[in-house]
Amino acid sequence: MKINYEKTIIPILLGILPIVGAMVGSYFTYKYSQNLFIVQRQIELREKSYSEIMGVKRPIIQTTQTIAEAKILTEYYNFRFKYISGDQFDRDFAIKENQRMLELIPQFSSLSRELFESLGSVRISYKINKNLETKIQELYDFKVFNVEAPDNKLVKTDEDLNKWKEQKAKELDVFLQENIKKKTDDLLLLLFEQIRIKG
Repeated sequence: MKINYEKTIIPILLGILPIVGAMVGSYFTYKYSQNLFIVQRQIELREKSYSEIMGVKRPIIQTTQTIAEAKILTEYYNFRFKYISGDQFDRDFAIKENQRMLELIPQFSSLSRELFESLGSVRISYKINKNLETKIQELYDFKVFNVEAPDNKLVKTDEDLNKWKEQKAKELDVFLQENIKKKTDDLLLLLFEQIRIKG
């Protein structure tokens, strides 16, 4: 028995090929749309983390500055009360500034948490190279401005105390520029370069 290819096999193949073609086409369409979805989701996460870091930068700077200024004034008026004036006004003002500082700590903690969550999103959505990793780590290692009481062996008068306060204000400005603003700006610049890059 001889098989007639033209009458049996070719019609079967012609019937199967469109089905196989449709299945293969469906598979590649699915894979393409899945990859497109993943890339789009990654871009959205990058944009979101970038804008969150941008949005939290100024409030962190302002809150850090206000907390540090309140700490400087607390130490200033407390020292003045203990070693220079003995005036209750100075003591009361030191207590008031300390209270203002303490009231801002929850806000600072909340802003820090937002920043760290955004840095976590950066880690999972961006291509992390050594430079980007360094910039992320610099913000993770964020430190607060430290204010210690004036040294009573060096500060003897109101003039000395005012110089101490002015010096602390200058140190605070440098701290904010170098430890928050510059580090955040450097990171944002690197992130911006990658926002729309696929993969």
